[in-house]
Amino acid sequence: MTFNTQAPFFPYREPSDQRASSQGNTERLLRVYTFSTAGRMAGTLGKAGVWPGVASYAKPADGIVLGAITQAIPDYAAPPNSGWLTRFDDTSSPRPGTDEVYFAAAPSLGELTPPPNVIVIPHPVRIPVDLIALVLFAGGVAMVAMRRLRRT
Repeated sequence: MTFNTQAPFFPYREPSDQRASSQGNTERLLRVYTFSTAGRMAGTLGKAGVWPGVASYAKPADGIVLGAITQAIPDYAAPPNSGWLTRFDDTSSPRPGTDEVYFAAAPSLGELTPPPNVIVIPHPVRIPVDLIALVLFAGGVAMVAMRRLRRT
């Protein structure tokens, strides 16, 4: 979404009845991306309040991101040659959606790369229960047969 504004912000307000109804749901994720030519960004709820969103990624934009930004901006705007992409994750529930989230440059903060995604592929060990039962049954038959042979 693009629009002209005095200060960059994200429309964060939620109706109070929706905030109350989401109290039992802990699986809420709001992910907000910002792009800035001023460096890494920081967010506040309102002009100075604490926003529970946490920066989870911040790096200088590569060619793919710059290309996407160029396609998203209006035709009358000059495409950026460089900039920073910052990602914020807000998992709060209920959200304190009483004001907008305002963003400002935080150039003193450096790059932030999340840990790599680790995908665990389980390799289940299949136990052939029917084969085990057959071996146990055959072993039992063999033991009974050997006892009978010893008696004779």
